[in-house]
Amino acid sequence: MKKISLLMISVIALLAISGCGAEKTLFQADTFSDKDKCIVTIQNNKSLCYGDSRKDIEAIIQEDGDSGHPFVMYPSGVRVAYRGDVAVGLQLLEGSEGVYQTARGAHVGMSKAEVMNLYGLNYAYEATPNNLDYAYDMKTGKFVDKTHVFSAAVQLKREQIFLVSAMFDGNKGGAASQIGLIDQKMAIFLE
Repeated sequence: MKKISLLMISVIALLAISGCGAEKTLFQADTFSDKDKCIVTIQNNKSLCYGDSRKDIEAIIQEDGDSGHPFVMYPSGVRVAYRGDVAVGLQLLEGSEGVYQTARGAHVGMSKAEVMNLYGLNYAYEATPNNLDYAYDMKTGKFVDKTHVFSAAVQLKREQIFLVSAMFDGNKGGAASQIGLIDQKMAIFLE
């Protein structure tokens, strides 16, 4: 009887620790998955992802955006870049705090150290002191080495390179003021 009680307590504790079996994606620093191309609503964990249609994005956001092209701004602090009717960039801006975050957990207001803790150190590069970026080659399935990020060969790959990019505000103690998940073609060439 004592063994059964101990087993039951262990099972209950394990379920409590794991969130009662709720689906959670575990992320490891210096890795990349398809979920890294998504932002999620904090309240109900609904995903808005690179490649989603505008109709699907707006069904989750439940707001109409402005008619900007290619970037559409939503009142909730989310800006989406569309190529045609397909999301090719998602940005968290001021106003998204407490409502949206990346699937990995990054959100506006985090420090650079906190973002690096989530995404890793090995592939991080800083184009300026107020930026933190990661470049992932969606075709090869590998991060782009930070020493090759600005090479002509990488620049030519455009849609093949996916960027995770955070900008930090020097006036607010270095907190993230925006976090973007976007392909290089839209981020650099606005195409």
